[in-house]
Amino acid sequence: MTKALILVASLFALLALGCGFTAPEPTRIPATPIPTLPPGAEVAELSIVNFQHADATVKAGTVVIWTNNDRPLHTVTHINPGAERLFDSQTIAPEKAYRFYFTEPGTYDYQCLIHPVNMKGTITVTE
Repeated sequence: MTKALILVASLFALLALGCGFTAPEPTRIPATPIPTLPPGAEVAELSIVNFQHADATVKAGTVVIWTNNDRPLHTVTHINPGAERLFDSQTIAPEKAYRFYFTEPGTYDYQCLIHPVNMKGTITVTE
């Protein structure tokens, strides 16, 4: 009886090996499509590099695109104490970008929430 059990166990082992084991395929997450720019919108491109945010003056109806050309993660977050934040990029990885469509004239201060002491900027939107 012991020989029969060993034989059956061996057959199951060979069968399992014969079927082969393969690593599961990684889950593929589709890329998030980049929304199209509003018709007629102007574009202003700003670079985040060396822990520096930039100031810019743009016309209403301009899309501002911030690209992280630095090594660490950064954010572009509207600073408006006591009021609603109009934009917040969350984290921007190196070589990635965030954009915001400015439609209303005004002054918009922003900062990196990861490096709030030395990474601040202002977008001034004119008519």
